[in-house]
Amino acid sequence: MPFSKPEINKLLKNCVSLQVIRRRKRRLRSPSRFNTNIFKIINPFKDKPERERAFLFTSKASVTIEAAISITIFMFVVIGISSFLVMTYAQLSIEEKINNISMETSKAKYFVNYDKEDGEKYKSMAELGYISSRIFSKVKSEGKIIRNPNPAQSNMDNGMVDVVLSYDVKIPFASYSWNVTQRAKTKDWTGVDLVKPGEIVYITKYGTVYHRSKECKHLIININETTLAQAKLMRNKSGHKYKRCSYCVRKNISDLTSVFVTPDGDRYHNSLDCLGLTRSVIEVDIKDVEDRKPCSSCGG
Repeated sequence: MPFSKPEINKLLKNCVSLQVIRRRKRRLRSPSRFNTNIFKIINPFKDKPERERAFLFTSKASVTIEAAISITIFMFVVIGISSFLVMTYAQLSIEEKINNISMETSKAKYFVNYDKEDGEKYKSMAELGYISSRIFSKVKSEGKIIRNPNPAQSNMDNGMVDVVLSYDVKIPFASYSWNVTQRAKTKDWTGVDLVKPGEIVYITKYGTVYHRSKECKHLIININETTLAQAKLMRNKSGHKYKRCSYCVRKNISDLTSVFVTPDGDRYHNSLDCLGLTRSVIEVDIKDVEDRKPCSSCGG
């Protein structure tokens, strides 16, 4: 049965409406469309607090990690410095003790060899066994930081007392040890106390006598000022003429120029700073004066 034109138009309108409705339903049911719309509506209110909370959490975590690393490094530095100081103190203490043992042994050998009355009393002290026993007794006082002391390389040959000690130093706060060898070497004692100073005397480089007083008149240079014309006519105490100094008088000077001479010298000088006018006084022990004779003024 054929449709009239109005009926046909009505049917077409209904079809268009159904298609529009279906499209709208399809859009609402689509996951991408649905999620996007919800995100656009809800996200502006919830996104900002979440980011702030994440930033605060990250900041606190980073500060905690940095503090933990800093404290760990600081503790390692403190432990390292403390260990170094403890080991250094132990080595210095051992060095002092073996030095004392070496000196005592060298003195004991003197009594054994030259002093027959007291020789027997010191005989045991002049043996390697005594050195070893003394070392072991001294090392015990250092506690557990010094391990495996070994004085086997010590000897007393050729007039020398050579105390050699090898041992392990335990590194504090660690299970490792550090091997150290220390030595104290002294010459056999001759009966003279070297700590006590000898007699000091004074000499000059080219002098033939020694002086007991630094203020001796022969050590003091008497300088006389005069003119060149007068210096040419003068004589020193040995009767010799004064000649030109090769250090300070390098050119011709007039006879009216001031020059300087000494009674025991044979040169005239144009400057008080000249090396020829200075005298080096040397302090030596009286046993090192060689063949010099005592000064007639101060060394008689």
